[in-house]
Amino acid sequence: MPGLYRTKNTLPEEIRGKAVTLLNRHLACAIDLKEQAKQAHWNVKGPNFIALHELFDKVAESADEFVDLLAERTTSLGGTAEGTVQIAAQRSTLPPYPMQIAGWREHVEALSSALAAFGTSVREAIDQSAAFGDADTADQRQSYQPAAACGSHWDRSAPALSADALHRDWAGRADRHIDGGRLPLPRPARVTRLDSLELTDPYERLRALGLKLPAPPAPVASYVPTVLVPIADGRSFLYIAGQVSVQDGKRLTGRCLDEVTIEEAQAAARACALNLLAQMEAAAGLANVERVVQLTGFVLSTDDFGDQPKVLNGASDLLVEVLGEAGRHTRLALGANALPFSVTVEIAAVAVVRAR
Repeated sequence: MPGLYRTKNTLPEEIRGKAVTLLNRHLACAIDLKEQAKQAHWNVKGPNFIALHELFDKVAESADEFVDLLAERTTSLGGTAEGTVQIAAQRSTLPPYPMQIAGWREHVEALSSALAAFGTSVREAIDQSAAFGDADTADQRQSYQPAAACGSHWDRSAPALSADALHRDWAGRADRHIDGGRLPLPRPARVTRLDSLELTDPYERLRALGLKLPAPPAPVASYVPTVLVPIADGRSFLYIAGQVSVQDGKRLTGRCLDEVTIEEAQAAARACALNLLAQMEAAAGLANVERVVQLTGFVLSTDDFGDQPKVLNGASDLLVEVLGEAGRHTRLALGANALPFSVTVEIAAVAVVRAR
């Protein structure tokens, strides 16, 4: 039995000791679950990126809340919450998260397995807590429902996201109370049609993303914005001049990292990508884009800044979100000590398009 501190809790010491041991065991699993959800959040790719990226983050947030509840219950019983990552790695009974995966289906399956294992352990812990006489700890565990973080109203038009291990045993039980207070389990927005494999029209994808194409930016010097070079079978290479980070008519300026953060620079890169899409629409039509072949991106950088690829992910991700597989491309990411108008990002592109 673990050593206990003096506490005003009226449970017998033997019961408190058993509860502390059980709580720390599941604290390790909850920490592992949170980190596995973040692993999925960081690394998921594919046409369902947006909804799953947000969903996995909500799962992590919900798990993190439960980590706090377990730790606080442990200390209220007079125990020590043992919640370091090293201890969690030793004690967690969840299946290890596979590192060499990227596709959304693989991440859904991996996180589903973790949630299913966690749900099983929680149900067992509820029974054990009640059996040795700690009803409050049993109630606390019942209050955490993994599916509440995932939302119980999945849009079944979304592709193969039923993943009942994510929510079947937990749906609809997010309104449990602990000590008279509601357990805050955030619900994300429903999975939208953006995530359906049937949604292939780039204009529908833009609407689903809440984006509107700007007018294609006019040249600011002696050049043309686009050039079409015919190749064969009614196809052409489309060369697009460098698009600077302009959003709603405002230039996004500043150098990484002394003037803007990586997140702000990624937003600037996303603005460049939206301008690239506007040029594609003007020159050939988004529906006629067969493949974005290459991006060449420049990031206004300090001498010691080396995360240009991370910045340009803001542009690359948007092209895939709008164009699907046709948006996947090769890329060159470079740092620059000066860019036109001191903008944060400038990106040029090459694509293959069909004749209108």
